[in-house]
Amino acid sequence: RHKPVTAFSSVNLIIMSHFEGDFQDISEGQLKFIKNVIEEKGFKDSKVVFAPAGAAGDNYVANVKRIKVQGENGQLSIIAKIAPTNELVRKRVNATTMFGNEHLIYTEFLPKLLQLQKQVGTTDEDLVKFPKCYGTNVEAPNEVILLEDLRELGFSMQDRLKSLSDECVSSVLKKLAIYHSLSYVLKSKEPDTYNYFKDNLRDMWGAMADLPKEELAYFSQLEEFTMQMLDDPQYKKHIKNSISVIAPRAAKMSKLENGSRYAVIQHGDAWTNNIMFKFEANYQIAKSSSPAYDFLYMIFNCTDHETRVKNFYNWLDYYHSELDKSLSNYGLKANYVYPRDQLDADLKRYGKLQFGCSILLCNVLSAKPEDAAKFKEGMERESVDRTIDPKKKLDVDTKERLKKRITSVIDSYIEFGLLRICVRKYWKQNSGINTKFNLDGNFEDVTEKQLEFINKVIEELGFKGSKVTFAAAGAAGDNYAANVKRVKVEGEKGSLSIIAKIAPINEVVRHRLNAALSFCNEHLMYTEYLPKLLKLQKDAGIPEDEQIKFPKCYGTNIEAPHEVILLEDLKVEGFTIMNRMKSLSNECVTIVY
Repeated sequence: RHKPVTAFSSVNLIIMSHFEGDFQDISEGQLKFIKNVIEEKGFKDSKVVFAPAGAAGDNYVANVKRIKVQGENGQLSIIAKIAPTNELVRKRVNATTMFGNEHLIYTEFLPKLLQLQKQVGTTDEDLVKFPKCYGTNVEAPNEVILLEDLRELGFSMQDRLKSLSDECVSSVLKKLAIYHSLSYVLKSKEPDTYNYFKDNLRDMWGAMADLPKEELAYFSQLEEFTMQMLDDPQYKKHIKNSISVIAPRAAKMSKLENGSRYAVIQHGDAWTNNIMFKFEANYQIAKSSSPAYDFLYMIFNCTDHETRVKNFYNWLDYYHSELDKSLSNYGLKANYVYPRDQLDADLKRYGKLQFGCSILLCNVLSAKPEDAAKFKEGMERESVDRTIDPKKKLDVDTKERLKKRITSVIDSYIEFGLLRICVRKYWKQNSGINTKFNLDGNFEDVTEKQLEFINKVIEELGFKGSKVTFAAAGAAGDNYAANVKRVKVEGEKGSLSIIAKIAPINEVVRHRLNAALSFCNEHLMYTEYLPKLLKLQKDAGIPEDEQIKFPKCYGTNIEAPHEVILLEDLKVEGFTIMNRMKSLSNECVTIVY
């Protein structure tokens, strides 16, 4: 632990004679630096009062103080971000990297972005906002960053225990879009400058992958701690191998992003306590990465499931439109610099990594100050379970809030298709549904409810207990809106071939294709409209060769997001599909019309 103030040398006690308040957990080297900066600001021999900036749980990585200076020249309020000197904590949070990154961001990167904006006459409202930096010390283990106290200018921090509103999220997304856009501007206008920042901002999570195995065990302990909070085994399965693999997974993603045309200098830590409205932020985890990282990090750590479900796609649209708007000031277009489909793809790529980070942060975001103090104390100990047993020592409200937050993060990731791969694996390997229904072939991308419906229809058609084989119906590119399977059924009563049109469960795809609407329309067409047309023709005595042709409909399920339409396989009747790469002949066109 830090040396108490009574252990300071007599010389330093004289130097710090004007210091008051809560500074006993600050090292001598850090106090000396703070004193020097205060004097450089014209406040020599002034009264200096230290107090915690926020309650326990508001800050975990840094020891954050609010320093009030009062002297003959007036007064000054400073936010001091003070690095931990406890070696175990320093390793676990990678303090050297984090403070080095933040030093570079505040002293060089943010001023550079502001310069770019002022060169093109950006309105004051859209200028990047950040506190003045009064001084930084990056000499380990006595790092300190001294910033302007934005509370004095009317900025405020939201309650981390509550979801940000749609209005607040939109405000943050606009700022992130502007912030990201300026990386693309640097890449375009000053590539050497961008590369300088990219090369000197280190990946905090990735660097942890090189720590000794015993140090990384802390993440496994946190994962086990989180799993203890849950009762449902399905939720526990999603937590398994999420937190414990954050470091190697982050290192892998960093390698993939190295040199990517879509990478930006990310914010890295955009959660409620690092955002002050009007807007100020913490940049300790800044590095070169995909904009999707910041988007996922902010959305899943600052909002609840209900708010996300209601606004997620609007937020995506808004972020990308604001990115394009900011880029247009420099003659650039988002559709070229960072296309919307690339953003969607990156959300998928970063899903697993951000899921682990979000689950890890659930503990931070859910704890009341008294419980947060226990978590923070745990960082200074060898093992998590020596400090706190979630079932016994956590406050009842905290336990319930933590459990709800964890499960809502899981529900949201599944809702938006960001855990789809994990879910599929669970269905196939753990639910035993393939054994239960005697399924074979390519059905891993079909949900359990869709499989249950298909099996139910097959049984109703008299094929109970029969072998059911799934195969793709056609090649890639033949179908986009639906996942189309050819289902072969073989049993004692013979065989049956079914074409199954299966709705996508990926929420991005569903949203873009309006899957619920398209499957409802098709359900109505096959079950009512086409049969009605055929009846009209038969009533009028229309010859059979002129009657409308359509496949039998064996069954439809329109319960979103598990829609299925099961149709007769017309290939069995001799029908064929023409080559979509070639033009239809005159004869074919005439038959169609």
